[in-house]
Amino acid sequence: MNHTETEYRALLGAAFPPAVLQAVLLAVIDGYKATSPACKKALDIPDRHDAFGIIWRGKINEQLRGVCEHHSLKFRDEPNSNGSTFFLSILSPPLRLVACLVSWRQHMVRPAKIRKVWARHNRDGRWRSLFPNTEDPVPPEAEYAVFLIHGPRGRHRDQPAFVDIVIPDSNFRRYICRVELFKLFPQIALSVVKSQDVHRKQPKPRRRRDTGSA
Repeated sequence: MNHTETEYRALLGAAFPPAVLQAVLLAVIDGYKATSPACKKALDIPDRHDAFGIIWRGKINEQLRGVCEHHSLKFRDEPNSNGSTFFLSILSPPLRLVACLVSWRQHMVRPAKIRKVWARHNRDGRWRSLFPNTEDPVPPEAEYAVFLIHGPRGRHRDQPAFVDIVIPDSNFRRYICRVELFKLFPQIALSVVKSQDVHRKQPKPRRRRDTGSA
């Protein structure tokens, strides 16, 4: 494998066909919808604000596990290096898909120790002809790290503004490949926007005041 964008896209298409990607997108959307009610039920303000991100991740992971069970995909919950946090991995060899919340679409996934271990075989082959290849050969059974990045829609924290699948290089300096799920499934994107319009609070009509004299 030369580790080009074209080859990574081919791996993505084989590991996660359109039906699975659509289910993943809907799972993230449903996870966003479920987070706010769960926070309100579990906690009072201001503790609710502090726990929002944790419940966010948990609700999205719940939905993604359901996708795995429905589509017969393997998944694994693994702790980070100090055991403080568990991460859900969706496994479809040779890819490992992990969901991550980021502030903006262009932000890089934070290169934590466990993520670097997962992405140790991710290579960026686009510049191989310009620089000498000093990297160790990739074993035939190598696994590549893929991330499902998402972030909230402005003040509407119950809706994602973007849901993308990205493949970084092993150093987490750039994305080699990106698939924007809202562009892949525009009708789902449109339904999210329409839902935002429906739930927007409408102003009450003003009563006309009679300014004429008696």
